[in-house]
Amino acid sequence: MGAYMHPPRAAELRDGFRAAGKRLDMGKSCLRFKKVDDLPLDVIGKVIAAPVSSCAGAPGRRSVMQRPQQPQSPFGEDTRMAENVYKVIELVGTSTESWEKAASAAVRRAAKSLRDLRVAEVRELDITMKDGKIEMYRAKVKVSFKYEGK
Repeated sequence: MGAYMHPPRAAELRDGFRAAGKRLDMGKSCLRFKKVDDLPLDVIGKVIAAPVSSCAGAPGRRSVMQRPQQPQSPFGEDTRMAENVYKVIELVGTSTESWEKAASAAVRRAAKSLRDLRVAEVRELDITMKDGKIEMYRAKVKVSFKYEGK
């Protein structure tokens, strides 16, 4: 569930960005940024790690996971058109220090060869171990960028 649909999480995100001296540019399901350094990754990690709750079953409330009905044309078909198309790729960043640095490494590397990066979503975090000690932090990250193909 996105912070947009959860007012306490959205407030926590806004407050965290403000405290870090960063500018929050939040859509309904994404955080927009130009450089990974523009993000307070510790704040984002805290919000993502918080347990998910739903207001489903509360009188007069609908589940936060339900989406509102999309408008349709009078002819019955959906005539909305996307103005842009984005390609999504999955990367795995690694670091010997932290998951934050692993995710940052993936995004920084993508920014070197891809233009117009739009959204990065951390999908999985794991570690590799050797002799019972952490050897490597790994972050699986989905990155989207504007598709310019024909």
